[in-house]
Amino acid sequence: MDNMEFYWEIAARIIGIMLLGMNGICFSCFAKPFLGKNKPAWVIGITYCFVMFPLYMIPWNMGGMVPYMCGTLTVFGAMCFLEPMNVCQKIFLTVIMYLTQRVSHCIALIPRRILFDCVINTPFMYTKPILQFAVYVAVDLAYVCWSFLLLRFLFHILSKAYIYKKEYMTKKELGLMLVTPLSVLAGDIAFTFYSRVYESDMNQYIWNIHSAYLWIENFYELISFAAMVATIMFYQSIKDGHRREKESVLLAEQIENTKLHIRGIERIYRDIRGIRHDMGNHITTLENLFLKNEPKETEKYLQRWKEQLNEITPEFKTGNPITDVILMEKHKEAMEKGIYFCCDFHYPQGMKIDAFDVSVILNNALTNAIEGAEKSENPYISISSYRNKNAYMIEIRNSFDKQLEFDEENGLPETTKADRENHGYGMSNIRKVARKYFGDIDIMVKDEEFQLSIMLMME
Repeated sequence: MDNMEFYWEIAARIIGIMLLGMNGICFSCFAKPFLGKNKPAWVIGITYCFVMFPLYMIPWNMGGMVPYMCGTLTVFGAMCFLEPMNVCQKIFLTVIMYLTQRVSHCIALIPRRILFDCVINTPFMYTKPILQFAVYVAVDLAYVCWSFLLLRFLFHILSKAYIYKKEYMTKKELGLMLVTPLSVLAGDIAFTFYSRVYESDMNQYIWNIHSAYLWIENFYELISFAAMVATIMFYQSIKDGHRREKESVLLAEQIENTKLHIRGIERIYRDIRGIRHDMGNHITTLENLFLKNEPKETEKYLQRWKEQLNEITPEFKTGNPITDVILMEKHKEAMEKGIYFCCDFHYPQGMKIDAFDVSVILNNALTNAIEGAEKSENPYISISSYRNKNAYMIEIRNSFDKQLEFDEENGLPETTKADRENHGYGMSNIRKVARKYFGDIDIMVKDEEFQLSIMLMME
C-alpha cells in the first residue's frame, strides 16, 4: 500500500508520454498532404516527440502553454527542413496545429473529469486503493484513445476544408489568415491566466467550485475551431476564384492563339489562290524553257516552284485546318529543340466536337510534352488519335526522366516550375474539356515515359 503513490506517478508519466506520441502521429498525418509526396512526414512527429519528452520529464508538471508552443515550433522547423518553400503557409499551419491541439485537449478532458469525480474520487474508492488505481489506469487509457481519435478527427476536418494544399500563401494572405487564430490564442491565454490566478488565490481549481467554467471554456473552444474552419474555407474560396480567373486568362490566350491560327490558315488559302491564279503563267514559262532546251533552268524553276508549294502546304493533314496549323507549329518548336516528333493525329470527322476544344487539348498537351521531353536524354514526342466504339481517344507520349508528384486532391501532376502561382493550369483545362464531352483523362509515367490519354465521348 505504501508504494501506491509511486505507482500512480509512474502511470501518470506513461500516460503523458503516450499522449505526446499520439500528438506527434497526428501532426505528421496532418502535415503530410502539404509536403511533397516523397517527403518523410514521419520526421515531423519524431522531432516533436524528441523535443517534448525532455520537457515533459524535467518539470514533472506539463500543464503550461509554453512547452507545447515550443513543441509546435519544432514542427514548424521540421516542415521547413523537409520543404523550405511556402514558409507563410507553414507558419499558418503551425498556429492552426497548436490551437487545434488545445481544442482537442479541452474537449477530451470533459469525460475524464466527469469519470474522476463520479467514479475514481469517491469515498468507496478511497477504501479500495488497488481497485481505484486500476480504474484510474483504465480511464486514462480510454482518455488517450479518445484524445487521439478526437485530434485526428479535427485535423481531418481542417484538411478537408483546406482544398488547395499546394497553393502558395503570400505574406498579405498570411496576415489576413492569422487574424482569427491569433484572436483564439488570445482567448486561450485569458482562460489559462484566469484559472491559474484563481488557483493561486483560492488554493482550489476553479472548475471544482464553478462547474460552469468548464462548459463555458469548451463552448469557446468549439466556437473557436468553427471560426478557424470558416477562415480556411473563406481563404480557399478566394484561391478558387484566383484559379478560375487564371484559367479564364489562359483560355482567353488560347482563343487569341486560335484566331492567329485561323489567320494563318487564311494566309495559306490566299497563297494557294495566288498560285492557282498564276498557274497558267507557270505552265507557259515551263513550256518556253522546255522548247528552248534549257534543262538546268527548267529544273531550277521547278525546284523554286516546289519550295513555294511546300511553304504553303500543311505538313500535317489531320482533316481540320486549325489542328493542321497547331501541329505544324508544335512540330517546328520540337525540331528546333532537338525533339523527335511523330504524329498520327486525325481530326474526329462526323462528331459534334468543337475545333476550339480540340485546339485547347493540343496546345496544352503538346506544350507540356515539349517541356517534359526537352531535357531528357533521348527526347521524343508521339501523338496519335483513334476511335474506339463511341469514344474518341487522343494519346500523347513523350520522354520524361523527372520525378513526378501528383496532387492528392485533384489527381493531376504538380507543376515543377518555380513560379507555381502562374503555372499548372494546362492539365486542368484539358480535363475540363474532356469532361465537357463526358470523358476524362488518364496519366501514367512508366519506363521514363509520360503518357497522357484523353477520352471524348461521342453523342
